[in-house]
Amino acid sequence: MMTLVKLRIDIGRELRALIEGDGVESDRPLVLSEMVRLNEGVCDLPSTKDFIGIVSSLNKAAHRIDIPAEEAERASATANRFLFDIRAYRTST
Repeated sequence: MMTLVKLRIDIGRELRALIEGDGVESDRPLVLSEMVRLNEGVCDLPSTKDFIGIVSSLNKAAHRIDIPAEEAERASATANRFLFDIRAYRTST
């Protein structure tokens, strides 16, 4: 569970840096899916669709809601792939 929470935090930081770099400002905290939608390049990454599918699992982990082991494994693999893709995207822009 803590691995999923850490992934969620790391992804949030990367997405926030991207949208702030684009000049996007918000008067409220943005959720992960909103931050994804705010950056066209991130929307086009191959892992984005799968990532959006596991955001609820990451949120459950962050709120200490138990999730089945299979769901946690899928979420971890997908989040790691997405994090790798966003970092690669950030370095290329």
